[in-house]
Amino acid sequence: MNTTPAVSEAYADAFARRARPAAGVPTWLTHLRRAAWDRFGALGLPTVKLEAWRFTNPAPLTKTAFADAHALPDAKAAAPAPALGDWPRTEVVIVNGRVASPGADASTGARVLNLASALEEPALASRVAATYGSIAAWQERAFVALNTALADDAAVIDVPEGALVEAPVRVTYAAVRAAGEGALALHPRVLVLAGRGARLTVIEDLRGAEGGDFVNSVIEFDLADEAQVEHVIVTDHAPAALATGAAFARLGAGARFASRSIALGGRLMRRDTVVTFDGPGGEATLDGLYVVTGEELVDHHTTADHAVPGCTSRELFKGVLDGSSRAVFNGAVIIRPGAQKSDAGQSNQNLLLSDDAMIDTKPELQIFADDVKCSHGATVGQLDDDALFYLRARGIGPAKARAMLTHAFAREVVERIAHPALRADLDALVERRMERLADRGAA
Repeated sequence: MNTTPAVSEAYADAFARRARPAAGVPTWLTHLRRAAWDRFGALGLPTVKLEAWRFTNPAPLTKTAFADAHALPDAKAAAPAPALGDWPRTEVVIVNGRVASPGADASTGARVLNLASALEEPALASRVAATYGSIAAWQERAFVALNTALADDAAVIDVPEGALVEAPVRVTYAAVRAAGEGALALHPRVLVLAGRGARLTVIEDLRGAEGGDFVNSVIEFDLADEAQVEHVIVTDHAPAALATGAAFARLGAGARFASRSIALGGRLMRRDTVVTFDGPGGEATLDGLYVVTGEELVDHHTTADHAVPGCTSRELFKGVLDGSSRAVFNGAVIIRPGAQKSDAGQSNQNLLLSDDAMIDTKPELQIFADDVKCSHGATVGQLDDDALFYLRARGIGPAKARAMLTHAFAREVVERIAHPALRADLDALVERRMERLADRGAA
């Protein structure tokens, strides 16, 4: 393992605690955790020498021996959930890596269980065993392997065939520590099982993470034929916060999946989103908005894997960068042999508010079929001087004018969120972020 002895020992101790025999843990899960741990040891933690990390130095994640949050006493309550409007939703809190509030009853159309409860139901246990760890590519990614080895609980969101779930499910990650406890590592896990024709919105809310803690999350989506799922990720971290998050979706025939990442800062935030089409006629939309300032860094890596014919993927990522911040966008599209009639489009647009901000944007097209449509584009620019002049000439102050223009640029991503109340709340959150950036720029 290519890391410091203290870091290696911390993770080895964390795995040793989970490797002890425990009642109720099925053999397949024990074997999966062991295989993932062995694979993590073979891969080692990433460095800038790896192509997938060459624009993002992972040292803040790999040089610190984080305390194991899962080893802390069981926490049944956490700090108040991050603010969100007053509208119907199911709240699920994962505290120190364990599901503290498994929620919804069947009347909502969705059930949310912790892993132990899911494994007590024979029919559901069979589905979990067939799915958990089979969609997330832990064999290829060190942090996903680490999560698979160290996640000792998971939120299982079960949506039966044909269920139209109107109230979103919000999953919040949080840590509760003893006085004087240092930086923690959390490895929360979520599994979403969407039955044929089911509809659901899932929100991942990382705003509860404290500065200095490392949140290493993995969420898997299994969409049966004709299922529709929207996945919204919200991050608005303290400047010292560290997070890696990976979302993996497997789409059946005619399934539709949308992922929207709203990333509003943090010391280092890395998001990987991988969609694999497993049946014809699937559609995937991968969107992202990142707003960073100071020394913050946000890194988005996406993969749309067209493994079967007749599927469509669209990506729109927009960035607003100020100060000495950095952002990375790496969008990969794979058209497998035989995946004819695939249609993939990708756009990355960036607005730089300072001379020191930097964006690395890299499209990747791997096309092994000939009857396809693929396009990509990237732009980097600054605020339009004529637009600023127009607003100033109408009595709008410089900070307000900058905020209005940056918000208008960013709003396109937020407006694509389907749930109206969530869309309004996140638009207001982005607007406040733009006002803070504008005030800083005018100072």
